Amino acid sequence: LLYLPNLIGRASRREFGAYIVFYFAVALFGGFIPIFAAEFMPELAAISIPTLVWFVLFLSLLSVALRRMHDTGRRGWWVLLGVTNPITFLLAIYRLPQPGDPGANEFGPPPRD
Repeated sequence: LLYLPNLIGRASRREFGAYIVFYFAVALFGGFIPIFAAEFMPELAAISIPTLVWFVLFLSLLSVALRRMHDTGRRGWWVLLGVTNPITFLLAIYRLPQPGDPGANEFGPPPRD
């Protein structure tokens, strides 16, 4: 989790997979927070907490997906374009689980698992 804000370098398939599991676990738990928080702060909990959880998760997902694209030898723009274009999104989804370059590429040395 310490490397999530980092946009430089490469992310292994293992790191990406672990983050996806983390992402869905936090998203599932984050969905329950407003239910419990609404008891104590109804105005704040209904909008602020889920929005904050979603925003942090989304930015960190973009970060790890961008570094995953770097590992496959592609630029991170594929991930950012995937946010706005459905065809590019499908291409990014296809490319994210592919094996990375075995040696160093323009984005740095291979990631350590």
